[in-house]
Amino acid sequence: MVDRTRILSLWRNGILWAGVIAVLAFVVGWPPFQDARIWPDSASYLGFSSTRMPVYSLLASTFENHYILVCIQFAISLLCWCWLGWAAARAAGVMVAACFALSAPIVMWDLSVLSESLSLSLMAASLASTMTLYRRWTRVRFVAWCALIALFAMTRGTNVLLIPFLVVPFVATNKRSLLYVTVAALVAVAGTDLYGRTVGRSLRTVSMVNVYTGRILTTPERLVYFVERGMPVREEMGPYVGNTGRKNMRRLFKACPEFADWFEEAGASTYYRWLLSQPENYEIPIVTVYLNLNYTNLQYAEGTRPRAVYPSLTWFYAFIHVPWWLWMMGVLVTALAWRLLRRVTPDSLLIPALMAAVYVQAYAGYHGDQAEVSRHVLLAMILYKITTLLAVAVAARILLEWRASRTG
Repeated sequence: MVDRTRILSLWRNGILWAGVIAVLAFVVGWPPFQDARIWPDSASYLGFSSTRMPVYSLLASTFENHYILVCIQFAISLLCWCWLGWAAARAAGVMVAACFALSAPIVMWDLSVLSESLSLSLMAASLASTMTLYRRWTRVRFVAWCALIALFAMTRGTNVLLIPFLVVPFVATNKRSLLYVTVAALVAVAGTDLYGRTVGRSLRTVSMVNVYTGRILTTPERLVYFVERGMPVREEMGPYVGNTGRKNMRRLFKACPEFADWFEEAGASTYYRWLLSQPENYEIPIVTVYLNLNYTNLQYAEGTRPRAVYPSLTWFYAFIHVPWWLWMMGVLVTALAWRLLRRVTPDSLLIPALMAAVYVQAYAGYHGDQAEVSRHVLLAMILYKITTLLAVAVAARILLEWRASRTG
């Protein structure tokens, strides 16, 4: 017998609407039959190279580049984004999140053997889990949150920089919750950093050399700083300046052993000091992200078979683009909560925390490598857009709570 009361309750709560929207999104967006697109980085994932963070390598090496990998990446992506939409704004949020997840700049990563698909999906899941946890603490939710941030951190090295900012909303909960999430975040950060410095050290070295050959050696005014600190510059280095990659690094070191020796001893420390001491280094990353918010880099969709809905929803992705001065108004969400509700809520703290995280992601992504910068700052660009939507949702939630309190 049909429980009409139960169905009516689900309808009013938006659960039924959200389920219908999610099912429709799966139906209209399910990727056509195809093998996952292979790119130069794909080999290291398929071969489970230890230099890469292990989570995506495990997924890719298990299912290889077959259609099942495309299906799994698509399903994980849509579920994670819909979950974030539900956590932010119930059924309306699921609708927005589904459109976002099915837009070409997001879904195109599901069709390739690259870590961006899982990385973006786990970012959405980590945000959703954070919002779910600070609204109602349970042991199961906490364990799920710990698992998600660990998976997220171990998918791409720079992902770990977002995790400390997910702790900020718990300042408005209680000391016990704050202590637990802080310890869990520290463990995730320390574990990821240790892996990157040991097992993944060679990949970090390649990225650092890419910065030298692609940014330092090509710019005379920057070069002066490093030459003054002992960096050798020889004529035989010329063919490798402006190029990137592991092969280029090996050839450069072979052609100029003096540079290789200096780089091994002082390359990283000198570069970090230069980053911190030059004012322009603080401005360039966020300007790059803002000016390229709608740069979708659809070259990564070449050779794939998309659904018609993917490019047709690109307008929706591009529409979520507010000027930086209006985006910065998100910090006022905290003040709004304090003014209307007489308290700072976890939701209102999440927005400025994510705004700070966007900058940190942009800084690390831009300065961490010279090759394929659009991929390295991708998470910052997506997070900029997500923070915009979450700021609107949180402000609406505060206003509704204030109105309800006045009515009561």
